[in-house]
Amino acid sequence: MIKRNYIVFLIIFFSIAIFFVKSNVLKKQTNQHYIVAASSNPGEIFLYKLENGNYKKIKSIDTGYKFVYTVRVADIYNNKRQYIVAGVSNSFFGEPYGCKIISYDLYKFQEKMIDDVGDLRCKDLTIGDAENNGKNEIVLATHGVGYVRLYKWQNNQWEKEDLDSNYIDRIDQQEKTDHRVPNTQLPCQSCIVQTAVHIVKIADVDNDGKNEVIATISSPLELQNVDEISVIKVYKKEGDTWKSTVVDKLSGREFRSITIGDLYNNRHNIMLIGIGSPRNEKGSLVVYDFFNSSWNKKEIYRDSSETNMKAVALADVFDDGKQRILLATGFPEAKIMLLTWKINKFEINQFGTISSLFNIKGAQFNSMAVSLQKDPVSTNLIIGGMTTYPNKKIGWEGTKDGFIAHYKMDKNLRENKVIEKWTNKIMETRSVLGLDKYTL
Repeated sequence: MIKRNYIVFLIIFFSIAIFFVKSNVLKKQTNQHYIVAASSNPGEIFLYKLENGNYKKIKSIDTGYKFVYTVRVADIYNNKRQYIVAGVSNSFFGEPYGCKIISYDLYKFQEKMIDDVGDLRCKDLTIGDAENNGKNEIVLATHGVGYVRLYKWQNNQWEKEDLDSNYIDRIDQQEKTDHRVPNTQLPCQSCIVQTAVHIVKIADVDNDGKNEVIATISSPLELQNVDEISVIKVYKKEGDTWKSTVVDKLSGREFRSITIGDLYNNRHNIMLIGIGSPRNEKGSLVVYDFFNSSWNKKEIYRDSSETNMKAVALADVFDDGKQRILLATGFPEAKIMLLTWKINKFEINQFGTISSLFNIKGAQFNSMAVSLQKDPVSTNLIIGGMTTYPNKKIGWEGTKDGFIAHYKMDKNLRENKVIEKWTNKIMETRSVLGLDKYTL
């Protein structure tokens, strides 16, 4: 009897052990890396899977709109399942005017409407714990009226709250200026085009242990004969009320990108802002550091020829625990570079341009997003953007052409920090306005 019980025990023990081994193997097999891209003319969403250092397109989703301005992947229902979230619209190019936020599950890719926003362009969105309640919220940035709008899934429905609306109108009223595009110049006669919210982020930007919402806001891009005005704003929830402060104000150029992280590798977050211009003013990168209850500002890079700084990220490129700046510029060449903090200055290493990958006469290239992914065999830098043709008067919104460029570094080169040894290839030649990465 004892012997029989011992045999039964061994069978149960080894069955459980086999189950856990298989479960762990399955987990390892399903730990796959993906890129999702927002494309335009027509508005599509592309999904790519990373396998052995190369990306393979596995899915294209036709949204039915002309533009997909932004795309993210996150657990928006707080149910441990990830969804694609995108901002779509037809902009000025056809009815119905007004943008929408839509979502797709990552299995059946069924579309759901989050909000029919109504503003012209849903230009950016970010997802994170904005209210510091342990749950994800969506924060949207729009062009036109210029909303900074928060969405949260509550009581089986999407509830929304505007943190800001048409901030440039308030500046115009205070300073007796006019940055509203006349309706006589717009196909949409009832639309308001006065405020452009470029980028929104959720992060602990002032190092108080709680997240804030950060936004870059400017006058509209359509105004070419009036000096731009632009601001950086931080929104903080105190009790049930959102309060905002202006970090900085700029004239003649525009605050564009926002990147937040431990740039100096000292366990202290800073805010890295990319500055650009729709005209010929040169782009630059500025660090904002909240210290001793005030914001300190320092320009760390200004380009000699490029006018846009939209694609900026921080990443531990070489697995050495140090954050580096990944920068892909815009107009005209789209330079690709790494900036590394060394003692008291930044070391700048440019290792490519998007223009050199195409060699198209008369074209200009604008990087819109940059991301870094690693797998066991390689480090992968992904840059998405658009190709414009100034001589043909084909601009950033009218173009259907663009790129996803893949710069790859093998693992052994990554370990030896060989910056110059990136191989490159073009993954896509469609206009790309946004990127995100995710893992399943």
